[in-house]
Amino acid sequence: MSLKESFKQLEDVCHPQTNVGFSWSAKDIGFGEFVFIWNDKKNRLDIHTETMSKEFIKRMLCQMVDEATDIG
Repeated sequence: MSLKESFKQLEDVCHPQTNVGFSWSAKDIGFGEFVFIWNDKKNRLDIHTETMSKEFIKRMLCQMVDEATDIG
C-alpha cells in the first residue's frame, strides 16, 4: 500500500493550530526550510516549500522518522 493510500484511510485529519516548520542543512548541498500552514480561509493545509519538491520533503520527513528514537 502506498503512503498516499494509507493517508486516505485515516478517519481523522491533522489540522495544526500553529505553523509547523522544519529547517535542514546538508554538507555540499545547501540548506532550506519548509513550513506547513493551516489556511482557515480555504480550510486546507498549505505548505511553503521554498521551491523544494513534495518528493524531497516526503523523503526528508520519512528519513527523520526512520532515524528517530522512540522514547515512548
